[in-house]
Amino acid sequence: MKRARFTFIISRFRGLLLAPGREWKVISDERPGGVTPFRDFVVLPCGLLSLLVVLLRWTSADPTIAPRWGIINFVACTAGCYLTLRLARLLLAADSEEIAATLPKLVGYAFAIYIPFRSLAMGLPGDFIGELLSVCSLYSLYILYAGMGALTTLDTARRRGGAFLVGLLVISLPWIITRLLVILLDMPVIII
Repeated sequence: MKRARFTFIISRFRGLLLAPGREWKVISDERPGGVTPFRDFVVLPCGLLSLLVVLLRWTSADPTIAPRWGIINFVACTAGCYLTLRLARLLLAADSEEIAATLPKLVGYAFAIYIPFRSLAMGLPGDFIGELLSVCSLYSLYILYAGMGALTTLDTARRRGGAFLVGLLVISLPWIITRLLVILLDMPVIII
């Protein structure tokens, strides 16, 4: 990846995290097709953070299980983002073409904020810092709501409803996928 692209990704992430209103204004002014949120802000960071999950789990748990946690994190986050986008389109496209057109950006950038907090929480299980990071991942809901306001001209009630539905998918789908993969990969749930 080119250095300029990596710098852009870090800058966008920092802007969404620290000044979401201003960053969403920049996003709304971008030309269509310039940025692909799923590839640049979900898959790439999720892959890097999944390696970090492996390293963190390696130090705190059985080293043979750590790579599986990295795989679970990557699959849960990327599949969760993809399924969130598909389900949100299915549920909201009939309601508004405007929402359907902005869903890739809304979902991609909400996951861009959700994934780092979730991945670090997964890498630090049962730790106070890990639990605190899990709570911090809920900030992605605010990012989603702010983006819904900046990218659409919907009234407040429809904007809240759309943000609630998409936010529910953002939070619940990776969690459900993680639980299913833990069962399928025969992972120990409690580590002593």
